[in-house]
Amino acid sequence: MNQEMLFMSDQHFGQTNIMPFKERPFATIKEMDLELMKQRNEKVNSGNTGII
Repeated sequence: MNQEMLFMSDQHFGQTNIMPFKERPFATIKEMDLELMKQRNEKVNSGNTGII
């Protein structure tokens, strides 16, 4: 079994001041955080390693 190692950075969790500077389709920072976590969890699973 090939195990992948995935690297992630600058996810901006809880960072409210990122919203005005980046075009994001989210109404709230909580909505953005939940989507970022969902996308991360779709990639990182028991078959690989995620490093933040």
